[in-house]
Amino acid sequence: MQKKFLIFRPYIDPMTMRPHKRPDRGFFFKFYNGFNVPLMRYTLEDNGFREVTERDHEWSIQWACSNIKSTVYQAMTRNQKVNHFPKSTEMTRKDCMYRHLARLRESHGERHFKFLPDTFILPSEMI
Repeated sequence: MQKKFLIFRPYIDPMTMRPHKRPDRGFFFKFYNGFNVPLMRYTLEDNGFREVTERDHEWSIQWACSNIKSTVYQAMTRNQKVNHFPKSTEMTRKDCMYRHLARLRESHGERHFKFLPDTFILPSEMI
């Protein structure tokens, strides 16, 4: 059985031009909470994706500019993809990541965390 992969070609036209309609490949995308990211829209449309707006329609890719609710993750099927992982802000925001690393440093010893520079979360850790 041959595996099926999506191969995207980058959108290279100017952002002022909307791409020409490509043949429908049977894939759909949607933006979470109505956010509109022109670069993502044009790249997906240029690769044969169609936008859906109905809530119950089958989509292949969902693009979000903020955190996604857990109900969305729970309702996803195997072939649906999103651009955010659950709780990813815990590692992508510097203050949250430092809080987790500081807690690990306290429980496992400072010698394992010599790479971590002195960091302060202001104003809660003001000296």
